[in-house]
Amino acid sequence: MLKLVHATECNPSENPLGRPPTFLQRLVGHPQKSHSGAAILPVATAIVGANGWTNQPYQRSYKSLQHYYGGNANAERVAFMERHTTLVAKKMLVSVEQVSIFLTSCNTVISFFENSADDVEPPILERLGSEHTVLRSSCDASMVVQSIIDAVIDLAFPVIHAYQDTMADLEVNVITSPDIEHTSALYILTSELSLLKQTIAPVVGLINSLRGHKLDPSRRLPGGRVYGVEISEMGKTYLADVEDHCVMMMERLDTMKRGADNM
Repeated sequence: MLKLVHATECNPSENPLGRPPTFLQRLVGHPQKSHSGAAILPVATAIVGANGWTNQPYQRSYKSLQHYYGGNANAERVAFMERHTTLVAKKMLVSVEQVSIFLTSCNTVISFFENSADDVEPPILERLGSEHTVLRSSCDASMVVQSIIDAVIDLAFPVIHAYQDTMADLEVNVITSPDIEHTSALYILTSELSLLKQTIAPVVGLINSLRGHKLDPSRRLPGGRVYGVEISEMGKTYLADVEDHCVMMMERLDTMKRGADNM
């Protein structure tokens, strides 16, 4: 998952202030803001468990694009690339996080986000709360999976737009007042565009797997009913739209990378 965040929200050190609040604590509490703008969720009095975890307020700690792929082994390079990222003028960074989605045979969806569930969950819950939406009326777990993947991809669009704006400015500078410093800026730009495509491309493979998924006829319950996880035809149709968005983003990234190479 890709998302545009303020540079102050990324924390490569990965030292959370405590354990994330429970679902019940999230329901009764109201999110506050830290001095960096990252959300802090209030919890009750501090309790330290035997494992060392506490229920102290938890501050989100996003991984930047550079840190996610560079890791701790190349800390010096990661720090340099973060300081000179293409979006540094906007004081923005691209965060990357793992999203896990489980679709079960009992029409249930379980999903996990490292940080951004609050960006994805509310619109889906709102649609489920309305009687007149396809998501509610279908009673189809595979449509919920489609909605989650669609929301994840939607969060990547601002990332693409930010790079397009920054590249347009860089192109003007290269044409009007070329400088040797533009070479390093263009190198960093092409490197980041490659990482963005490397992050989005597997989602296309995921969608193709879901659209091509079929029940195994050899797995049958007593009575003859085939048992397993099923992707509905409606879910496959809507997944095709998400795939179109992914392909469009990758084409834009390819176009930008060719332009940067030419410059």
